Amino acid sequence: MKKLLFIIPSLQTGGAERVCANLANYFAEHGYQVSIALLYHDKKTIYSLHSSIRFIHVPPLRFGLAPAALAFLLELFFTRRIPDVMVAFMWHANVFASILAKVCGLRCILSEHCNPELEKHVPNLIRLATRYFHYADKMVVLNIGAFRFMSQKIGMPSERIVTIPNAYEKNVPCYTERLMKHPYLLAVGRLDPVKGFDRLIRMFAEIAKLHPEEHLVICGDGRERENLKTLAASLRLSDKIHFQGECRNLAPWYRHADTLCFTSHSEGWPNVIMEAMEQGLPVIAFDCHYGPAEMISSHRNGILVPQDDEACYIREMTAYLDRLPESRARYSAEAIRSIRAFTIDKIYPRWEAIVEEETKR
Repeated sequence: MKKLLFIIPSLQTGGAERVCANLANYFAEHGYQVSIALLYHDKKTIYSLHSSIRFIHVPPLRFGLAPAALAFLLELFFTRRIPDVMVAFMWHANVFASILAKVCGLRCILSEHCNPELEKHVPNLIRLATRYFHYADKMVVLNIGAFRFMSQKIGMPSERIVTIPNAYEKNVPCYTERLMKHPYLLAVGRLDPVKGFDRLIRMFAEIAKLHPEEHLVICGDGRERENLKTLAASLRLSDKIHFQGECRNLAPWYRHADTLCFTSHSEGWPNVIMEAMEQGLPVIAFDCHYGPAEMISSHRNGILVPQDDEACYIREMTAYLDRLPESRARYSAEAIRSIRAFTIDKIYPRWEAIVEEETKR
């Protein structure tokens, strides 16, 4: 039985964390012996994992990634859990796994799930990546922008970089009744400045003047919640903007919304766009780096707006709402068709092919 070791900072809420958990389950279900090492939050996860998956303890990182990696290697050796292939997720775990690959030659697949250009503001991470990433056998990225960054800025050989987008999980709604009596626009995500919910609220103030029947529902939580509520109140929109907090079952919200508003300043691969499209909900999105342009063909299965052009976003949204329900129905059918390229049965076998290639070396 082939042994896989997944390494990730944590398995708390997040897109990369969910992908790691889903991939671990996929490989466990396909006959691999799967272990997971968490750099932080040891053995704590919000995701359901296959019963055969085991956690491996990681020594504290307070003395640095390199000493912790060496201590971890000794633990793998003495517990006889040396993997055939390691699969790492996100920067710190990628560095950690690269050090292991350098020291003992373990087969190693790195993966980046955020916008790597954001990390250029953290010189220490870039220095470590430049120093260690080339010891890995493969690097999986989500889009062409990340491919260019890893090859041009980090120095990863381009022949070792593979582009594999995230797969979407089919939503099976527990119930489908309408949760709002008013028509509404939907936004979903962590309440963080990078998600651009502040500019969404400002734009909604203008949209609501032309479409006063519309409300705005925001599903998600985070450190900007109170600031956003204060902004909504200052624009006299407290009765029209609804902060729902974390929503475990988003399917009913997707099903009955008029559109999904996507206003991020930057992304790696926005899973929320795939989730909405899978439910037949058209997306109106800023064309941020990276992800939206690789999922949305503008004015076919959704609408792309030039990044930061808020006036254009308002115009496109207003024109879309002017033509309801015809516009929603037209984009919806094409959204459902186009999202089929990202199903699990198309994406996960590509991961398995890379793992199989490495185990045969």
